[in-house]
Amino acid sequence: MSHLSLNPYIHRLQTDFLINQVNDYTHPVIIMGDFNMKSGSGGWKKMTSEFQDVWHLAGDGKGSTYPSLQPRSRLDYIFVSPSVKVLEANVVTSIPKASDSLPLKAHLSI
Repeated sequence: MSHLSLNPYIHRLQTDFLINQVNDYTHPVIIMGDFNMKSGSGGWKKMTSEFQDVWHLAGDGKGSTYPSLQPRSRLDYIFVSPSVKVLEANVVTSIPKASDSLPLKAHLSI
């Protein structure tokens, strides 16, 4: 589980660190958390150059997770290795007071 910084410089360092940590893994990887970035941003493009965004593949709608009471932005992600098959992705709306963001869940096949 990751929670990346809002500071652009630190965010770039954190994104690079995550990618570099798993570059040599031969087994499937799942990275998830509050990435504090928007779909299509530079950080998202960097992550999706190495991993699949489960929402992009199998989500329905915008996938907004923040703020939890009236979500307008998608800041939370699940990224998986290219070898992982993404079957479904959902925003969990049944627990809006658990955090400032709504959780994501995904059904995967390896």
